[in-house]
Amino acid sequence: MARLIFVLGNPGTGKSSSLRSLKKADVAYITITGKELPFKTDIVPKTVKQMTDVRGMVVASKKPIVVIDDVNYLFTREVFSDHGKKNPFEVYDALSKEFFNIIMAIQNKETDQNFYLMGHLEDPDSSMRALKTLGQATRKNNNPEGWTNIVLESVVDMDEFVFKAKTDGTGVKSPIDMFGTEAVPNDLKVVNDQINAYYTGGK
Repeated sequence: MARLIFVLGNPGTGKSSSLRSLKKADVAYITITGKELPFKTDIVPKTVKQMTDVRGMVVASKKPIVVIDDVNYLFTREVFSDHGKKNPFEVYDALSKEFFNIIMAIQNKETDQNFYLMGHLEDPDSSMRALKTLGQATRKNNNPEGWTNIVLESVVDMDEFVFKAKTDGTGVKSPIDMFGTEAVPNDLKVVNDQINAYYTGGK
């Protein structure tokens, strides 16, 4: 079964740049904002603007790593386009259902793929780390991070870019002994190799 992994953090803390050790053969990179990666690479970004299109790409993807970057802007795009509706309840309810469908598309894949959903924090000043959404429907009905046991946080610690990975009660979490330290390198290839090794017994 494909794995769902969240990478959350404030802007400029190294989420996108963590792909720098990967090549286009390794990863499908889906961007909601259309921004280019902040380093020289042969990875070709694919810009997607609607949740239904993201779900279609999830289903069609074949590469071992799939990154959906700035996923929180999916909510922004859908809300400001009004989703073809005028009733705010209908808009946010539709958002909740469509994001759930993306999660289910990942969970239902019978492949050995890792899907990384990268996004901003709901409230940077809160002690709890959660994906930024719009409205309450998605978090109340769907609680995105509850669908996985791996949630990483991108941070800058003593001028070093790292991922917080050890379960600490703030929403950051990972299986016991997956990562040997509280923080791991800001390198998605290293992180991905460790995740795969954990589930395959190091094979």
